[in-house]
Parts: sequence; C-alpha cells; structure tokens
Amino acid sequence: MKSTWFVLLLFFSFAAKAQNSVASFIKTAAQDPDVVKLTKQIEFLTLKQYKLSPIQKLEFRTESNQLDPTRQEYALRINPANPWEMHAQNRFFDQLNKQYELEREIILEKQVAERYLLIVDYAATQQLHSLHQQEQILIRQLVATLEKQTQSDYFDADKYFDLILNEIEITETLEETTLALKKIEKSFVEQKDIIPTLATETFISIPQIDSVLHESLAPPSRLLLLSELKQKSNTASIRLEKNNINIGYVQAQYQEFRIEQGRRPWNIGLGITIPLFNPNKQNITKRSLTRIEDKYEADRDVQEQKLKAARLFESLTSLIEREKKIQVRKQELQNTKIQNLLLTYGDNNPAVSLKLKLQLTKLDILDLKLKQKIWTDYILWLETTNRLWQNPYQNMLSAKYEPIEF
Repeated sequence: MKSTWFVLLLFFSFAAKAQNSVASFIKTAAQDPDVVKLTKQIEFLTLKQYKLSPIQKLEFRTESNQLDPTRQEYALRINPANPWEMHAQNRFFDQLNKQYELEREIILEKQVAERYLLIVDYAATQQLHSLHQQEQILIRQLVATLEKQTQSDYFDADKYFDLILNEIEITETLEETTLALKKIEKSFVEQKDIIPTLATETFISIPQIDSVLHESLAPPSRLLLLSELKQKSNTASIRLEKNNINIGYVQAQYQEFRIEQGRRPWNIGLGITIPLFNPNKQNITKRSLTRIEDKYEADRDVQEQKLKAARLFESLTSLIEREKKIQVRKQELQNTKIQNLLLTYGDNNPAVSLKLKLQLTKLDILDLKLKQKIWTDYILWLETTNRLWQNPYQNMLSAKYEPIEF
C-alpha cells in the first residue's frame, strides 16, 4: 500500500513539475522582439507625450521704423495651438494605442501557438522514439524465436526475411527520430528557452478536444477588430491632417518713440488664418489611399482566417474519428478472450504472443502519430479562432487548463 502511495505521489509531483515547466516556457512568448517592441510603444504612448501645448510658438520680433535707430519697434507674437488639431491629435494617438495593444495580442497569440506546437512535437517525438525502441526489441525477439524454430513446422522463411528487413528499417527509423529530437532541442537552445519536462499523458484528451470543437463559442475575430481599429486610426489621421492649420496669432507691440509724442507705446495685434485651400492635401490623399488599402487587405485576411478555421475543423473531425477506430482496434487486440484464442489456434507458439505485442505497438505508434496531428491542428484551430489567448490565460494543452500568469 505504501509503495502505491509513493508511486502516485511521484506521478503527481512529475505532472506538477511538467505543467510548471510548460507554463514557464509559454511565458517566454512575452520576450519575443516584436512583442517587446509593441510593449515599449504602448508604454510610451501611455505617457501621453504627444499632447500639444496650448501655445504652439512664441516669437520675439523687432522692426526698424524708417531706418531710425531711435524709432525701433519691438513685438512679442504668440501662436496658439489649434484646438481642433489638439483634439484630433489626442484622438489619433488614442486610437493608435488601442491598435498597438490588439496587434500585441495577435503577435503574442502567434508566439504562444509556436511554443505549444514545439512542446507537442517534442513530447510526441520522445514517446515515438520510445515506441520505436520497443518495436525494435520485439522484432529482434521475433527474429531470435524464428531462428530457434528453423527445424520445426513453425518456421516461415518469408516471414523471417521480412523481419530481418523490418529490423533494418526500424534501426533507420530510430536514427531519424533521434535526429528529430536533437533538432527540436536545438530550437529550444536557439531561442534561449528551457526545455520543458513533460509527457503526452499530461496533454488534453482527444474526447475533450472533440467537446471543445462542438461546444465552445468563438470570440470575435481579432483580425476583424484590428481592421476596425486601423480604419479608425486612419480616419483620425486624416482628420488630424485636415486640422493641421495655423489658426493665427496674438501680438503685443512696443513702440518707445510714441512716448515722446504723448501717445501709448503699446499695441495689440490679432491675426486669423482663413484656410481657403488646405495645404495638407498631399498627406490627406496618402492617408486616404492607406485606408482603402488596409480595408481590402483586412477583408482578405479575415476571409482567409475563416477558410483556415473551417479546414482545420474538418481535419480535426476526420482525425478524431480515425483515432476512435484505432482505439476500438486496440481494445479488440487487448481483449483477453481474443488473445487466448490466438494462442490456442497458434498451438501456443511463442511467436504468436510476440506478433500480438508487435501489432499492438504498431497501433500505438499509429495512434500517437494521429494524436500528434490532432494536438497540432487543435492548437492551430485555437489560434485561428482566437481561443488560444484569452483572459484569464490558461494552459490550453492541459486537460485541467492550469492558469498562466503573464
């Protein structure tokens, strides 16, 4: 009993460590250069250093009256900021900040998806390597068993040579799997990330994925929301260009020589700009062209997103059905009555038992490859439908959806 509790404790300890390792690895998505760049831009815009001063320009002027040094005139001119321009600029950068925040979420979701896919690839390849090793052992045992039966009726030369070829093939497959593992580990090292310790047993189950596919409601498309924000930012930038006009000035002028004439030396001047023609037409045209371009690019991206989501849904549905059939087949071969029947009709030939184990191992390998494809498409489907990156943030590859704090 004590040993059972020890094994359970060891398993849960390993699972907890694996999940924490996965969470730590997923959190490194926030360190991606593109994410950091947008984070810094958002932080800078939050300081609101773009706000215009109420006074746009302050000028000190002097003018000679009739080239007489004793009749020098002095003036202080103030150009106030255009209040419509101030409002338009605040609105533009406020919209731009919202756009950057959404772009950051989209890039962050993409980086998180890449890390999930790397985790799936690594864990599945590790398990696949282990299954191929098991397959190699069984093939070698079968070869050894048949070699002992060369003088009996059980010996089948064709099957023997097939097994020899299978042994060569499985050796090559193992080498390829080992190289694949090293390549994945190199990806971790290149990204300066810690290789997470985990196993596919901790991943979300296939029935649970099937349930998510048919029950969860898709959130609004981030690409569609980004398109709307870009349109608002472009509209705000056009409005800013239209209001980027000097509205005039207020000037205080001092003429010292008028004191001798018994008159006041101070004058007040006021100038108002009447914009008959907007001088920023070129910039307004450029902004308008950008708005049209962004609109059609966004419509294309949103349509592609819908098609990709539909393709992934169909792929997942098909893969899940295939995986269910493999599970049924495995259960049939693992049935005690069937195993006893095979051994009985095989006259208790030891090769029959080894062939059964080999067949089950091959089914395990096929099952694992299907599951890997399902987990991969599931992550891509979550990303495409904007389900992967939602607040509160969770480990979407785990059956328990452990929280991840960013």
